[in-house]
Amino acid sequence: MKHEGKFLAVSDRCTHNGESLSKGKVNHLGEIVCPWHGHQFNLKSGREIQERSSDLECFPVKVEQSGFYLGL
Repeated sequence: MKHEGKFLAVSDRCTHNGESLSKGKVNHLGEIVCPWHGHQFNLKSGREIQERSSDLECFPVKVEQSGFYLGL
């Protein structure tokens, strides 16, 4: 996902209940909000803002002329 001009990648599954975060929204603070219970995760760090569940796994993103690469 692109936020504030940077590409970021996090796990697609909410650590609270496994809901797909691709169904959620990104708020103005750069947090992905789970559509099921509203848990908010920082896109840069993966941290769950209110510490109600485990943090998301973050993946490094490399952008080159030949394409986008994720470090898994």
